Amino acid sequence: MLMNNKKSEHYLLMLAFSFSIAFMLHLLLFVTVPLATILMQELNLSYAEFGFIFSAAMLSLVFSRIPWGLISDRTGYLKSSPWFLVKEESTNSMSN
Repeated sequence: MLMNNKKSEHYLLMLAFSFSIAFMLHLLLFVTVPLATILMQELNLSYAEFGFIFSAAMLSLVFSRIPWGLISDRTGYLKSSPWFLVKEESTNSMSN
């Protein structure tokens, strides 16, 4: 079945958007460890505090993927994207 041009554009846009988000999240995951000592010095954190913050961020990432996926499947990717940004901003403001 051929997709019309508008659906094809949305599909490619969401594919590119999903890939870039996954790439950035994994980049942050693997860049954090080499920079751990610098981050700990800048934020004046102990090893335990840094481990708690890092693990809390990773656990929120793990546990939010399925619910956000279900929400975006039900409402559509374009309608649910602002909610993802609000969730991400609230998570970032809580960690600061």
